Amino acid sequence: MREKALKAEARRGKVILFSIVGAVTVLAVVVVIFIVNNATNSGVLTYPRGTTNYSLTVPTATAKKANAPKVEIYVDYQCPFCQQFETTNGATLKQLAADGDIELVYHIRSFLGDYSKRAANAAACVYNENPDNFINFTELLYTNQPSETLPDNQKPQASDLLALAQQAGAGDITNCISTNQYLTWVNNGDEAANAVANTTPTVLYNGARVEGDQYNALMSDPTALTTMVSGTLGTDVAVDPAATPADPAATPALTGQSTATPAATTPATTPATTPATTPATTPAQ
Repeated sequence: MREKALKAEARRGKVILFSIVGAVTVLAVVVVIFIVNNATNSGVLTYPRGTTNYSLTVPTATAKKANAPKVEIYVDYQCPFCQQFETTNGATLKQLAADGDIELVYHIRSFLGDYSKRAANAAACVYNENPDNFINFTELLYTNQPSETLPDNQKPQASDLLALAQQAGAGDITNCISTNQYLTWVNNGDEAANAVANTTPTVLYNGARVEGDQYNALMSDPTALTTMVSGTLGTDVAVDPAATPADPAATPALTGQSTATPAATTPATTPATTPATTPATTPAQ
């Protein structure tokens, strides 16, 4: 009897052991799946296609004019002032770049929280697959910009950004967006940009920072940019009237800029709106 009891106990022990091993195996598989589905880049620096630095150049449909000015824009997709800049100048920038009248370069900042980083990574994913879709995706991000005051879990997540990317013309870049493939590129680029521009939007025109009245005009007057470019090219730049807001005064311009802070997840205070004629605060140096 004792021998039978010992054998029975041994069998129970094996069953328990196999059950534990099985449970641990299942748990390990679940953890691996979770990590794969929620990965945030392993720290390896990967550049979007065609780039070797932390900027994204918008392709031109025609050959760039020999004396076309270089327009560089430092933006954060969560920045409300950047949204205002896009509302005023986005379509004009798109046409000027397509016509070869300017060399348009974006520097994507991401200091306004986790959504900023998700959106910046998604923009890099779109650019990597097809640079021609990048400017359309940028437009959609600003059209669908969430309020800074929302908690992050109520802001667009990976699936929402993927839907916007596909609306902009992108194919299946699910893995790139969901794993934050370019997060290291985003973080390194954000740090590098601090040496040039710790506020957004910041505009460089042929390497010189646009400030004061000229900057204020860019924020509120849809013709200011074409005036600048026409002066550089020495000829009037033709822009489709449909590319500019029908009534700029209908959307009062915001004043000021968003400023980078050491705490990347700390949202900037939502700015008050003022009439478009109110001059914007001079950007911090």
